[in-house]
Amino acid sequence: MRAPCSRAERAYGGVIFKSREHSERLKHSATIMDFEIPYSVAEIEAAKRLVVEKNGQPDAYVRPIAWRGSEQLGGSAQNNTIHLAIATWEWPSYFDPAQRLKGIRLDLAEYRRPDPRTSPCLAKAAGALYDLHHLQASRRAARLC
Repeated sequence: MRAPCSRAERAYGGVIFKSREHSERLKHSATIMDFEIPYSVAEIEAAKRLVVEKNGQPDAYVRPIAWRGSEQLGGSAQNNTIHLAIATWEWPSYFDPAQRLKGIRLDLAEYRRPDPRTSPCLAKAAGALYDLHHLQASRRAARLC
């Protein structure tokens, strides 16, 4: 199975921060990973709002995730069903309100993204380096069809 594509989003007071941009990037990540999410950005937007509302979590972590089904487990799984799920869980602020007023310190990670020619690093996908094989196999299969 190819790695799923997902986004990490936050809802504040019932409003998902930059929700549309996240949904557009989710669709773009799927395209990079050679599959098409069978829902429009508007449909994904509506579904995310509904999940936040129905779960009663106005301040939440929102995680839409798209993946290929398990009908075929080979490197080229072009005909597998595409799925989309949206999960939320309560996620209050990391910082005390008084501390936020004083300012928050940031740190830089030790590692950097690899060169875009090394892996599909512009896609928000799990296990992107492992996926190099799967992407190449599905693209080769598409060329042979």
